[in-house]
Amino acid sequence: MHNKTINKFSLTKNDRRFSALINLLEDENTDIASLAISELLSYGKSFEPVLSELQESQNYLIRQRVHQLQAIINIRKNRERFIRKLNNKHSGLWQGLNELHLLWYDNDNFEELKILKKNLIKEASKFKLTNTEILAKFMREMTFVCSPKGNLEPDYYCIGSILDSKIGADFILSSIAKAIAIHFNIETEVVFTKENNFALIDKKKSMISPIDWGIKSNFIDSHYEIWHPGMILKHALFQLYLCAISADSYRYVYSIGSCLAKALNTKDLFPYPYNFI
Repeated sequence: MHNKTINKFSLTKNDRRFSALINLLEDENTDIASLAISELLSYGKSFEPVLSELQESQNYLIRQRVHQLQAIINIRKNRERFIRKLNNKHSGLWQGLNELHLLWYDNDNFEELKILKKNLIKEASKFKLTNTEILAKFMREMTFVCSPKGNLEPDYYCIGSILDSKIGADFILSSIAKAIAIHFNIETEVVFTKENNFALIDKKKSMISPIDWGIKSNFIDSHYEIWHPGMILKHALFQLYLCAISADSYRYVYSIGSCLAKALNTKDLFPYPYNFI
């Protein structure tokens, strides 16, 4: 099957190399196959049509390794999509938080996260939400609580984990409240206050604090800064990056750090001892 596919390409020097790499996918030596996978990824989008045909190969090893290749490609696409959101004030916040979760928990999927949100909205519907006061009551009833400040625990920044445990960073909890508000047509913004806390504010200047889900009225404009989705997502990514360094995880330092580096357009991001490249 794979030879038939490759014959569709003109046999230039590079195509022969490509053909050889494809053939190595059926090598029983996993180290050799891994090197072939790594080299094939450097071809970018040009070899993706070939992969779709290789999925139908009768050789089990080829099918297995093609699935590995496609999984890596999908993860990279998700990263690129997420990176574009970091510098966009009009990014979809909830979608971005889902993509952020999958950067860390890459064995999870969007469908699982979609179900978590569906269940949350279903519970919120019981409260007949029409204003931020009822929204704050709902968040209290659901027992959402802020994580300890400065605690480098990735679950406090990953939306799926937070919806499961009900514990998360204040700016993520505020973002969850905002997503619920959007669903019920309540206008709100996530803000950063002069007390160095995040909160949610509505058009009447009523503010909900995720610390206790209390309401404060008539806030003066100078007392807070509105954070758009791109700012929130970038801040969350920074926190996960610190989590990766704290956990001494090369895998996460590089995968999450590469997202930050591209978003910030810098190569000087990796700290010692990760900066040996």
